[in-house]
Amino acid sequence: MILPFIVKYMSLLRSAFHQKRLLNLLLVVYCYAAGKSKVSGLPFLLQLEPTNRCNLNCALCLTGLKKLKRPEADISFSQFSRIIDHLEGSLVYLVLYNLGESLLHPQIYDMIAYAKKKNIFVRLSTNGEFTRESDIPDIINCGLDELVVSLDFITADTYNKYKRSRSFQKVLDNIQALMKIRRSNCKPFINVQLLLVRENEGLIREFYDLAARLGADKALLKKARVNFPQVQPDKSILPRRQRYIRECYKDNYKRTGCCRPWFSTVVLSDCSVVPCCFDMQGAYRFGDTAASRFSRIWNNGTYTGFRSQALRDINGIALCKECSLSDYLDNFTR
Repeated sequence: MILPFIVKYMSLLRSAFHQKRLLNLLLVVYCYAAGKSKVSGLPFLLQLEPTNRCNLNCALCLTGLKKLKRPEADISFSQFSRIIDHLEGSLVYLVLYNLGESLLHPQIYDMIAYAKKKNIFVRLSTNGEFTRESDIPDIINCGLDELVVSLDFITADTYNKYKRSRSFQKVLDNIQALMKIRRSNCKPFINVQLLLVRENEGLIREFYDLAARLGADKALLKKARVNFPQVQPDKSILPRRQRYIRECYKDNYKRTGCCRPWFSTVVLSDCSVVPCCFDMQGAYRFGDTAASRFSRIWNNGTYTGFRSQALRDINGIALCKECSLSDYLDNFTR
């Protein structure tokens, strides 16, 4: 169906052309292209972690492995709204997930509604297990633009093995219920995600068929990550086919640059600002939005120093040399 795509991209365009956001975006892109460590503008993409709590103990996640050093925290609505207010003039795209299950935050739907009042495109990811009866209608009615359901596996056995949960059928039922309620609406755009581990690499066509039966708008193929801080990487779970593996796991891999420190930023659930989602432990903290305005953090000495190092030698940054920018493969669309 083409209509959900049209609605999604129209919403994104409205966000980009709202007030002076497009001018800000062009300024930021220019600063990156010109190699400037101080950015004449603010990020147009924000990834904000509502909570780092989760209702699962997945085997491929720092939270599930009990290796996350950061204490459990939910960002307060007042801190969230303060950040959104500071970035309202620049922010085109808001990603409301990082670690944790975002729908566990008691005010997650208020957060989405608040961002939508500012005409910001909002994307959220969930494991799809839904802990509240109201989650399905709330997802449909809160104004959310895009949803990713991390099903990640297509058999109950592999789902149980990696997710350490026996709710595989429940998640399938939840996706179907979402699509059924959304029939009279085109929002949110709903993606179903498969994680590319060895057990899944021969089942991609079956996954596309499953996504189509569920009625999903898009089927996403995500390359697995195994190199977590303080965790010995287990590459035996990676697919055999090279195109299904992140570039950073291949021999002689070297980064050639990254736009993220210019285009985007990440705010963790404790209000810390870090360069990107790869910094799950918060090792590269540039500031605290609870203590100062984001604009003061964005071009402070620590942040500009990080950008300068990324320009000089990005492979000299431990965080960056083990990262591959693209996690997704080409995927199936209805």
